[in-house]
Amino acid sequence: MISRYLVATAVALLLPVALGAADPAKPRLDAVGDPLPEGALVRIGTVRLRHAGAAINVVFAPDGKSLASCGGDELVRLWDAATGKEIRHFAGHKGGASGLAFAPDGKTLVSTGRDGTGRLWEVATGKELLVLTGHRGVVGAAAFAPDGKSVATKGIDGTARIWDVATGKELHTLPVAGDANSPMAFAPDGKTLALVSADLTLRLVDTATGKDGQTFAGHGTALNSMDFSPDGKLLASSGADGVPRVWDVATGKELRKLEGHEGTVAAIHFSPDGKLLATGGFDKTIRIWDAATGKELRQCIGHTASVSEVAFSPDSKMLASASHDTAVRLWDVATGKELPQSAGPGPVLGAALSRDGKLLVTGHAGNGVHFWDPATGKAVRAALPLDGPVTAVALSADGKLTAAGNSAGDFALWETAEGKKRFGVEADKQTVAARRRSLMLALPGDGRVLAVSRGEVGAGIDFYDTATGKPLPSLPGKGPDPETGRVHIPPHALAFAPDGRTFLTASPTDGLRLIEAAGGKDVRQLLEPAAQASGVAFAPDGRSLAAGSYNGSVWVWETATGGQRRQWPGTKRVMTLVALSADGRLLASSEDGGGVRVRHLASGKELRTFTGHSGIVTALAFAPGRLLSVSTDGTALIWDATGLKPDAKAPGKIEADVAWTALGGDDAAKAFETMTQLGEAPEAAVALLRQRLKPASAADAKRIDQLVTQLDDDDFEMREKASRELGKLGPLAEKALRKAAKAAPSAEATRRITELLKKIDEGAVSADRVGETRALEVLEALGTPEARKVLEELAKGVPDAALTQEAKASLERLTKRATAP
Repeated sequence: MISRYLVATAVALLLPVALGAADPAKPRLDAVGDPLPEGALVRIGTVRLRHAGAAINVVFAPDGKSLASCGGDELVRLWDAATGKEIRHFAGHKGGASGLAFAPDGKTLVSTGRDGTGRLWEVATGKELLVLTGHRGVVGAAAFAPDGKSVATKGIDGTARIWDVATGKELHTLPVAGDANSPMAFAPDGKTLALVSADLTLRLVDTATGKDGQTFAGHGTALNSMDFSPDGKLLASSGADGVPRVWDVATGKELRKLEGHEGTVAAIHFSPDGKLLATGGFDKTIRIWDAATGKELRQCIGHTASVSEVAFSPDSKMLASASHDTAVRLWDVATGKELPQSAGPGPVLGAALSRDGKLLVTGHAGNGVHFWDPATGKAVRAALPLDGPVTAVALSADGKLTAAGNSAGDFALWETAEGKKRFGVEADKQTVAARRRSLMLALPGDGRVLAVSRGEVGAGIDFYDTATGKPLPSLPGKGPDPETGRVHIPPHALAFAPDGRTFLTASPTDGLRLIEAAGGKDVRQLLEPAAQASGVAFAPDGRSLAAGSYNGSVWVWETATGGQRRQWPGTKRVMTLVALSADGRLLASSEDGGGVRVRHLASGKELRTFTGHSGIVTALAFAPGRLLSVSTDGTALIWDATGLKPDAKAPGKIEADVAWTALGGDDAAKAFETMTQLGEAPEAAVALLRQRLKPASAADAKRIDQLVTQLDDDDFEMREKASRELGKLGPLAEKALRKAAKAAPSAEATRRITELLKKIDEGAVSADRVGETRALEVLEALGTPEARKVLEELAKGVPDAALTQEAKASLERLTKRATAP
C-alpha cells in the first residue's frame, strides 16, 4: 500500500495566514502530474491505470465518468475515465480479486476474490458495506441484477448464488461448472440468469424460481465470458476453443461464429447500443466486430500479455481492457487507437542506472528499451527495438554498452550513444526450456564480456565477446542429481565484481557462490541453498559484497577473505534485493510492501525507509546521490540519497597496536568494527595508518625475483619457504611469477608457480595483505585531505605492487566521487 506524507516545514505551520505566509511545500509531481512519494525525485512509468499485479477485470460506471478494475494485487481501483487518475481504491480481498460489477445506479460496487468472498462497496467513500460468505474456495464471476436489488456470484465450489443486496441474505443456490473462470450474466429484464453447466453447455435460469430454461450447446470447452445484447434477444459467449459464438436466446440456435483469435478468448461484450461486439484473448489482441454480421472491423493492439476482460463505456465510444501485463488500457472504438490517458511504453519490468547517475535505461512490458534523464524523467533518445516484454537490462560501467533481453530469452547488445546494434541472439523456441524462469544479463567493469543466464532448467551461464558477439567458453549447467533426481536451477541473480575477475551467482540449488570469471571455478561458497539468496551486489570498490534472501535476511561479506561483516536477520517471506552505494557507506535493501530500507553500513543504523511502491521491488541500484528502485507496480523511482548519514558520534580512544592487530586478524566482523571506530576518529586513524603503511619499494621487487628463483632450489625447505613468502605477497608477485612461468622452469617450480597464480586469480589475499587492504578501505572511506595524502604516498610505490595499485584505484574513485553531481 502506498504511504502518503504531508510535506511542510515547522516554520510554515507556525506562521499565520493573515501575515501572508506561504502554503506548505507542495509535493513533487511526476510527468503526468501525480504526486511523488516523499523522498522521490522522478518516476518513470505511471501509477495511472496500473495494478501491482495482473489486471483481471474492468467495468465502466453507469455514468461513464469512471471505471473500476481489480487484479492480482488484491485491490479494486476506481479510475477517472477522462484522465486515468486513481480516484480511490478498495482494500479487503486476500489473494487477488477477479469478479467486478457496478450496481445500475452506480452507487455500489461488488467484487469477488480468491478469499472465497463477495464484497459490496460504497463507491463514493470506499466503505465496505457487506461481505458475502458461503462459497467454498475461489469466487470468480459477479453480476448485479438490472434492478440493483440482488447480486449473483459464482464459485469454484460448483455453485452460483444470488444474494439480497440490502441484507446479504442468500436467496438461491444454483449448480454450475466447478471452475473459477466460468461466467454468468443477467438478461436485461432481470428475469433470467445465464450460467455454465457442469457439462459445459450454457443454460438460462429463472431468477425468481431457480428453474432451468433454454440451453445452448456448441463450445464443448471451458467458457470464460458471456453477455446479453441490450434488447435481450442475443447471447454472446467465448471460451477456450477460441471461437466466440452468438446465440438466439428464444430458440437456443447458434447464429454465427466470430473467427480470428488464436487461442482462448477470455472476454466478450456487446456495446450498449447493440451494434458492436468486443472480444479479448490470450493472443494479446482486442477485436471489435459488427454484431449483426460477425465481421471483424478492427483490432486494438498494445497489451503485452493475455487480455482478461473488455468493457464498453455507456456511450459505446470508448473501450477499456484489462490484461495480465498489469495495465488497464482505454481505446477509441471508432479507430481502435489507444487513448492518450492510457498510452505509454508500458509497465517498467527492468532497469539499470549508470554509475555516474546521468542515464537510466528501462525495459518495459511493451516493446523497446528506453533511455531517460534521471534528473528530469524525460526521454533522452529514441527507444531501441526489442520485442517485449523486456525483462532484463544491463549497462557497462562506463555506460557505453547497453544489453537487454525479453521474456522469451532473446537478447541484444547496443552501443548506447548511437544505438548501433552490435549483435543479437534469439533463444531456441522449440526446446522445453522455453518455459524459462527468468533471463539475467551482466556486464563486467571493462565491458568486454556479456554474461547470460536464461533460467532454463539444467542450463549454465553463457558468455559472449561484446566486440564481436562470438560465444566464449560457457559455465556448464548440471543435470538432475543421480541420487535425488532434483533438477539444477540456474542463477536468478548474477553480478560481476568491479574488476571483472570474479562474479556472484545465486541459485535455489547451488546457493550463493563467488566464481572465478576466467576459468569458472568456485572461489568460495558464501551461502548454502537453504539460505535462499534472492539478490546480490558488489560494492563499487569491490572490497565487499552483499546478499538478500527470500526471508528478508541481509548479509555483508568482505570479498578478500569471505569473512562476514554484518548480518540482519529477516522475519518475513519477501524477495530481498540489495545495493551498495558508490562510496560504500550505504546499504539499500527491498522490504515487504514495496519499501526500500537504507542502512549505514559501518554503524548498522537504519537511516531511512523509502515508501511509495505498491508492488514488490524487483531492482535496486545506487548512483552518486541517487537510489533507483523498480517495482511490479510498473514504475521506477529515483530517490534522493543525499545527506543520508548517522548522527555524529564523539570519537573513541584508538589503541594503535590493538587496532592494527584487529585489522589483520581472521575475525572479519571484529576487523570491520575496528574499521568503523577508525572512521569515527579521522585524525587518529590517519596517524596510525601513515605509520603502519609504507609504499612498496624496489627492494621488494628484488626480493620477489629472489624468491621466485628459490622455487627451484635444491633444498626442499628453501622451496617451501619461498612458496610461503610469495603466497603472502600475493598480487605483488604476479608479474614475476607469470614471467617465470614462460621461462619453462622445472616441473617442481611449474607446480608451485601454478598454485600461486591460481590463488592470485581467485582473489585470495594473504594474512599479511588483509590488514593493508582493510587499512586502504578506511583511508578511502575517510576521504579527508590528510587521508588522500597517505594514499598518494602509497600510490608512488613500485607500480606492480598490489598496495600501489589499490592506492591508485582508491584515489581514482575519490576523484570521481568528488566530481559526481
